Amino acid sequence: MVLVNLSQQLQSQCCGDDENVCEHFDKLANLHKQLGVMGKSIPNNEYALILMGSLPSTYYGMLGAIAASAEMSGAAVSSAVVIKLATDEFDCRSIQSEKGDEAYTTNTQKLKNCKGKHRNVECENCHKSGHIKA
Repeated sequence: MVLVNLSQQLQSQCCGDDENVCEHFDKLANLHKQLGVMGKSIPNNEYALILMGSLPSTYYGMLGAIAASAEMSGAAVSSAVVIKLATDEFDCRSIQSEKGDEAYTTNTQKLKNCKGKHRNVECENCHKSGHIKA
């Protein structure tokens, strides 16, 4: 029952328009990790689809670009790419949402907090952290 509950939680999480995407991805990563520890592994491409489906509609343009790129390359979408592009998009939106020196310092802190958490994704090519396969 715990596996069913965790799986359901992972698939039903949604990030609101005004929520922090980095914190949202942290919640999903935690659920994903808990499932893995319990023996329920989710393939990377399926996890990527869960991540994409959990983002707000304001990210649909970016998600369409990811899907188109994957289709043109013939490769499956990876969770590392979704996390990187979505957090980059969140960072840009955070910076653009406020103006002035005070906003700059606030957003710089948000960037450090967000990038520090999600830049440690594992490369699918060399399996080292901090970057993804180009």
